[in-house]
Amino acid sequence: MTFIDKRLHAFRDDLADENLRDRCNAAHYVNPVLCRCVEPIAPVHRAPSFESMQVTQILLGERARVFERKNDWAWVQLQNDGYVGYVRETALGVAATATTHVVTARSAQLYPKPDLKTQPAIAIPMLSELEITDQSGDYFQVASGQFVFAAHVGLKNATDFVSVAEQFLY
Repeated sequence: MTFIDKRLHAFRDDLADENLRDRCNAAHYVNPVLCRCVEPIAPVHRAPSFESMQVTQILLGERARVFERKNDWAWVQLQNDGYVGYVRETALGVAATATTHVVTARSAQLYPKPDLKTQPAIAIPMLSELEITDQSGDYFQVASGQFVFAAHVGLKNATDFVSVAEQFLY
């Protein structure tokens, strides 16, 4: 077998991605289930423990391929960057539909109504993925029923990288 990186390929001695059957040896192979992150940010760990090293993060709306669920942890591979690790199951939900927009501001707020004075507001980071279902004035409604200021999001895959980088200049 040729070398494949465990950080970017889902395989262990006991379990592996079905797509890796010809590239690695494992006791069992599975086809993953597609899920989506439902929390603003969730850490992805090297092992199923909070004490384990964090290898990356999964952001709101980002998809993950789930290979195993055990003891409140899910063994996943993130769809955007390919990293493999463990995330708490509570951070994952159904990925029934595709996201349409991405947060382009440094951060954005999700509001219960299309009004910045409503509380509680939930902060979500840049690159969070959202499914926009409607518009109310200056706000987009997302699939969860919450609202985000329309100027803080853009169409997915239409990001102007220069304007994003300029946001970090002081």
